[in-house]
Amino acid sequence: MNESHEELLSIIEQGAVEYYSKYISPDTKSLQKISLDPAESNYFLLKNFFYRGRSDELSYRYEKICLEKLREFFGEDFSKWIRTPNWDNLKTELEKPIRLTKEQFVEKWGKNYFDIFGKPFVIKKEKMGIDVESDRKMVLSFLKFVHKNTEKFDFNAMLWLQNQIEKGKIIETYDFLKEEIFNVGDKLAALGIRETMSLYNMDIETYDDEVAEKLLPIDTQVRKTLGPTGLKWVEKDDDVDQIRRKIIQLCKNKMSPIRFDQGLWYLAKFHPEKIPKLGDNK
Repeated sequence: MNESHEELLSIIEQGAVEYYSKYISPDTKSLQKISLDPAESNYFLLKNFFYRGRSDELSYRYEKICLEKLREFFGEDFSKWIRTPNWDNLKTELEKPIRLTKEQFVEKWGKNYFDIFGKPFVIKKEKMGIDVESDRKMVLSFLKFVHKNTEKFDFNAMLWLQNQIEKGKIIETYDFLKEEIFNVGDKLAALGIRETMSLYNMDIETYDDEVAEKLLPIDTQVRKTLGPTGLKWVEKDDDVDQIRRKIIQLCKNKMSPIRFDQGLWYLAKFHPEKIPKLGDNK
């Protein structure tokens, strides 16, 4: 590995530290609650599946609204409800606005509430609902997946997923999430598994490359950075498999590919000027 690659890894590691501090660390403080509370556990995993092909800012807002709606609907009765679910009733409820006025939003999140991307959480209506049909379908399919597959874990999807990872069933789980949950493809399946591993401080060093590739969600920011207009490591920035292989190759015995993926996304999103320009060096 040449000096320029060493410099890149050092800077990406700084981005990974920032990523962990902003997105993972807050949840580690409530890890026991997430692990023991099926509702909060499922919300942690579910929130990852909103970050599909649209801006992160918009996905974040839909995530906030949806989780508020689910907490309003289930209250303290999630574990009881999920055993004998009424899907038609839930579908109807998801189409209704959450019962929070603009004033209540302000009281809950503060007058100067800013989301994690530094932009105001704009309330365009007095009441807000989950107004994207594909999001509602995704939420319903996720909860049906929880109902069918996680009873052994008290309907706690995070404990189910942790168990799958510990058994080495990562590829099977990756494919299963894509099959079971509406609108979850390669990126979101990888994101859900990756964030779970980060939360529980698990890593991919012991897995072969084929498995490791399934743990690297390749976002638009990462594709552009490693593609022909960025570091030029791949000829096409839509060749996700090649990008994953390049990351794993670069990180061999040097850095966790998970941390590289997280750090590169963070820097490409917020501080692209910090990423060294390696030009045509592949």
